[in-house]
Amino acid sequence: MKHIFAISAYRESPYLEECLKSLKRQTSESEVILCTSTPSDFLEKITAQYGIPCYVRDGEPGLKEDWNFCLETAEKQGATLVTIAHQDDVYLPGYGEAVIKNADDDTLLVFTAAGNIDAMGVRINGKAEKVKRILRGLKRKRKKTCGKKALIAYGNSIPCPACTYNVQLTGTPLFKSDKRFVIDWETLFELSERKGSFIYVAEPLVDIRLHEGSETKKTMGENLRAGEELYMFRKFHIKPVARLLMRFYGHSSQIYDNETLSH
Repeated sequence: MKHIFAISAYRESPYLEECLKSLKRQTSESEVILCTSTPSDFLEKITAQYGIPCYVRDGEPGLKEDWNFCLETAEKQGATLVTIAHQDDVYLPGYGEAVIKNADDDTLLVFTAAGNIDAMGVRINGKAEKVKRILRGLKRKRKKTCGKKALIAYGNSIPCPACTYNVQLTGTPLFKSDKRFVIDWETLFELSERKGSFIYVAEPLVDIRLHEGSETKKTMGENLRAGEELYMFRKFHIKPVARLLMRFYGHSSQIYDNETLSH
């Protein structure tokens, strides 16, 4: 299966070069491309410097549209497996190799565990990630709908930057949610109801960067997270249970703030 990292680039991230370097250090022969809806001299120069193609999408920037463009562009380059690489994050050298090794013919999604780093790249022992690891458990392959939904029924335990999609099975466009914060969560819900498996690699092979300028932080500041999380919990649970879960997850933004601002 051909694997491509498609970097979803937005404006001029100060962390993009570190992400690019991490993708160039992969032990696999995974290809790297960059996709953007905000072209600039900065992106043109950095892609030329690292020898990777840059593809530009016409239209207004948007997570759903930008992520779909990444998948569709990589698919046109012959990819079966596509990782939407987040421009602020760092991929450990074995990520691509682990994805290719663990993908089966019926695989919809391969995802790995993840770690957290701060704006300076210093590792954080994040509380939120600890909770996600508990929710994920240790099971490698989940094929039944109930098993796949268990990963996302009590919160989205699947790290978005650590996901690789089998576009031959998922099809494109994949992301159809009109939400902002839970686009990936709602997409995983839809994928969980399809025939095919989710594969989990328990080794943390992505470092997710927590910083003030992240999209997660922005959505929290706009009070979007709570409403969209309740919307997702209602897909799995009756209203009283969903509200009870929200009491617990209401602390997640505080955890994120503390982990971001204290480093």
